[in-house]
Amino acid sequence: MNSLRGISALTVAFVHAFQVFCLPMIGLYTFPHLFTSCLATYSIVIFFIVSGFMIYISVQNHSDEYGFNALTFFKSRLLRIYPPLLASLV
Repeated sequence: MNSLRGISALTVAFVHAFQVFCLPMIGLYTFPHLFTSCLATYSIVIFFIVSGFMIYISVQNHSDEYGFNALTFFKSRLLRIYPPLLASLV
């Protein structure tokens, strides 16, 4: 699932780079413009569908017999997200 999300994100980044650097030379509404726009649109849809599914699985993993445990869910999110963020800022 992470690979699918990563490929989708890289595809969108590639399309943005194409639109910034190549599109002024090629022009609007040509085949490359329409193809890359369609590719980016579907990549974004795939990214959000897979992300939503992964969040659902994460919520299920942090649920016990009493229901959803928000404290452990947010602790694990913070421990997963903030160390790479802080390392990249340093």
